[in-house]
Amino acid sequence: MEKRYLVHRRFAAVPFTLEEDLEDVGSRFDGAPDLGFRLATKALELEQSGLSYQRVPPA
Repeated sequence: MEKRYLVHRRFAAVPFTLEEDLEDVGSRFDGAPDLGFRLATKALELEQSGLSYQRVPPA
């Protein structure tokens, strides 16, 4: 018997884009030079959670 799960998705508009408007803090870490890491915690005024975008270069 096949089980089906309902997934509810909600999207919210935000006044920025992760790739263009947020500072890339990937260079602060000891990793590849083109490592990308952007945090939207402050932009979303979050205190106990966050939203991040990570770009990891191919190995």
